[in-house]
Amino acid sequence: MSLQAARNIMLESIDKLSKRMSRPRVVVGGIPGALESHPGSVKGQIRLIQYNEHSSTDKVVESVAELVDWVSHRKPPESYAGLAPTVPGNGATPAHARRTTWIDIDGVGDVAMLEELGKLFDIHPLAMEDVVNVHQHAKFEYYGDTMFFVARMPIDGGGFNTEQVGIFLIGDVVITIQERPGDCLEPVRHRIANAAGRIRERHSDYLAYSIIDAVIDGYFPLLDRYAEVLDDAAEVLQQGGDRSLPLQLHAIRADLLLIRKVVNQHRSAINVVLRDVGYRMEEDTALYFRDCQDHLQHLIEAADTDRETCAELRELYFAMLSERNNDVMKVLTIIATIFIPMSFVAGIYGMNFDSNVSEWNMPELQWTYGYPFALGLMTLMAGGLLAYLYRKGWLTK
Repeated sequence: MSLQAARNIMLESIDKLSKRMSRPRVVVGGIPGALESHPGSVKGQIRLIQYNEHSSTDKVVESVAELVDWVSHRKPPESYAGLAPTVPGNGATPAHARRTTWIDIDGVGDVAMLEELGKLFDIHPLAMEDVVNVHQHAKFEYYGDTMFFVARMPIDGGGFNTEQVGIFLIGDVVITIQERPGDCLEPVRHRIANAAGRIRERHSDYLAYSIIDAVIDGYFPLLDRYAEVLDDAAEVLQQGGDRSLPLQLHAIRADLLLIRKVVNQHRSAINVVLRDVGYRMEEDTALYFRDCQDHLQHLIEAADTDRETCAELRELYFAMLSERNNDVMKVLTIIATIFIPMSFVAGIYGMNFDSNVSEWNMPELQWTYGYPFALGLMTLMAGGLLAYLYRKGWLTK
């Protein structure tokens, strides 16, 4: 690849880094809990999904006020321990069976709407501030009876980029607030709509788990793509490599380091979730969160393996480059070795001694065969050195 192409790759890496660094940050001296819209934020729509074991509803609502008529169970149970789904036969009918509500908002640009949502569900202002300031790392926090999880969802766009997803668990209600439309949660919605799996039989804590699990699973195809890129890089090395390869490997290694950091943040957050098993969530749901931990451990190991592969490929590239440089130096050294004695002979006969002053002053200059003799001597010395180097194996290794 040309030098210009290598330079373009380097500039793309710097551009991606600058975009990461230019994300909105907390305003120095800002009011804690105050919500401020950031440039580039989009106003999202409110999608309401409500379901129980028997039925489900999926619709778009126009305002937060419209949610009041749909949301009835906003307070968490005193304890999830031993809690079973409400089904016919235990004192409830399908029409009155307990319903789980999922409120999904795909934009943080409408600050007024988010403030109204926070008041409706009594969400702490600091939690709402974290939702609007989308630079948060993955974490889990309690605000009274509200469980708040911040997840980093991988998105397409070249390299490694993430989008923040704020997840609230408030009784029978789960609220997700994303930066912009488009996510990896469609499989969860499909399972709810088609009653696939156990999600319609379980409560809101299982829905929160399903959302978090979908976000985490989004990292597996991402790391698979990086593994494929590294396989391609190994093939390029086998074919001799190119000048842009170290820059590509450097950018990949930086992305893998960031992926490991983000994944490890999710693991720390889930460790906090599992501390209050039995009170905050059903014990059976906690088993699924432990499965998330296993997935995160696999992701960390995969990221570490790919980083080591990056380092090994870089070392191999520079080793091959050093070997090629050594071959060049070897050729130059052989050429210099051959011409050094020839230069010595030429230097002797180039001395300005007057042969008329003394018969000992280079009598070969007056000899009829002096010039052929000098050339023959040089050729003989060069041939002898070549034969010596060949016998030593320096010309064939």
